[in-house]
Amino acid sequence: MPIFRKRFKSLHSYDIEFFMRLFFLLVTFSLAISIPKIEVFIQLVGASGGTILALIYPPICYLIVFDLSLPKKILTVGILIFGVVSCGVGTTYAVISMVDALS
Repeated sequence: MPIFRKRFKSLHSYDIEFFMRLFFLLVTFSLAISIPKIEVFIQLVGASGGTILALIYPPICYLIVFDLSLPKKILTVGILIFGVVSCGVGTTYAVISMVDALS
């Protein structure tokens, strides 16, 4: 926000925040209208991005940050493998659905 404050000194911070939110809302709305069959794209983003954020990044960070005993490492790597497999299956299914919907 400091960049915007220097440029728009006459506006209050809540005015800048309002216009930024309005801008992002309009961009999102425009994309939702312009993309045909957006539900398939949302499915793809959810299958890949959601799985990565929920099941892949946390075990990687856990392995990097903590010095773990062998049973905890095995469990963490097991969760990581489960996340990679789940991401692969979900993304594959989403891509197949996208090809079917767009053809």
